[in-house]
Amino acid sequence: PAGCSFVDGALALGDRLVVPCKIYDESNDGDGGRISVAATSDLESWTVTPVSENGQWFGALVGAGPDGTVVVQALEAGDPNTTLGSTMRIWSSRDLVTWTPIDGETPTTLLDGQASAVRSFDDRIVVTGTFNDHADQADPEAPASMRPAIWVSTDGAPFVRTLLRSADVTTGPSAAVMDLVSTGSGYVAVG
Repeated sequence: PAGCSFVDGALALGDRLVVPCKIYDESNDGDGGRISVAATSDLESWTVTPVSENGQWFGALVGAGPDGTVVVQALEAGDPNTTLGSTMRIWSSRDLVTWTPIDGETPTTLLDGQASAVRSFDDRIVVTGTFNDHADQADPEAPASMRPAIWVSTDGAPFVRTLLRSADVTTGPSAAVMDLVSTGSGYVAVG
């Protein structure tokens, strides 16, 4: 879509295609851009709607939420050169116009998380990815431990983070949950 740079992912919603994109602030004092969604029924005409405020954003994902809602996730960073100290931001919408933020259970629940997929199971929004568990928050050179993580919001309540295994922060292992699927007997996490 014109004026909106495609970010990552796509969602088929009825007869519409929905993609996350970024609108850049091109003013002299511009500060980054805005996460947005673009929707089309014919691949020729697009409707672009801003989701976030201006900021430094790394990527964005779109996924289906419960009861036909659309969920957008983006990574907000205070420093455009690093994701250290970044925060996942997550919004949902029923109409692609009005966006409601969904916070974390605590101020640190969404801190240093990076998403790989957004899924919906019954009344839950599930975000899969990795949690950057810094060995020493005061030392940016300290090894990081990328731990597989899942964030879950039930009925729009604040997200709760679950780490899937312990990590040895002295060696800086790296792992992520890339996706999650439902089976007849439970869930399977792929990473």
